[in-house]
Amino acid sequence: MTPLQRYLQVRRRAGSSRIRFQGFNYLGLEPNPRLKDATGWRFAIGKDSQEPLLFKIWVGSELIQRLKVDGVDVFDALLRAGERLVEDKELRPDHLWLEERTIELAVEDRVRLLTAAGRAPDFLLPSEAPIEEGVPVLYEMTARDAGSVGEYMAVHKHPELADLIVDWAAQAGRRLMSTVRLRLPIDGSSAEAVKRALAAYIDRCQRLGEVPGAWAREVEQRVSGS
Repeated sequence: MTPLQRYLQVRRRAGSSRIRFQGFNYLGLEPNPRLKDATGWRFAIGKDSQEPLLFKIWVGSELIQRLKVDGVDVFDALLRAGERLVEDKELRPDHLWLEERTIELAVEDRVRLLTAAGRAPDFLLPSEAPIEEGVPVLYEMTARDAGSVGEYMAVHKHPELADLIVDWAAQAGRRLMSTVRLRLPIDGSSAEAVKRALAAYIDRCQRLGEVPGAWAREVEQRVSGS
């Protein structure tokens, strides 16, 4: 499927807008003569009766690779998130937007991009995770360093918290460790600890008005059957 065909298939974005737009169009790849460590796309968007707003989105290579690990196609995410990203820049412009009509996304913008695309991640990376109970955190580790379900890892600079392993998956010789942040102490059996972690995660989702990830039901069923 060509980029244009994919654009036509995924042209509607997620969420509602506080700024009224009239059309969102994909114009093609942005040339990269300076050999940025990023890929750029060009778009146009209509706003009220004004001339179409032409803008660029540059996505860093590290973020593109991270999204691949998440199973997310970056172009598809941009098609879904583009209008929301422009809305945010129009409401809170920075110098790059004012001078060049450019949005730059690095790996630390992963949650922002996925949320704008209507695909809030099930798990946050350690660098993204807030310091609070119930937060789902994903670690990528070697098989030798990885722990087992029910074990927990310390949270850097926060000795009152720990990230409890609730599930894991093997990928390319490494392990992706799914954890939930809990307050210490963590007592009881591994199954009891995992149940406490799930309860903390679901409670946080309810407080934030978020839908729990499908992984929580799968882990709950596994623990209940153990």
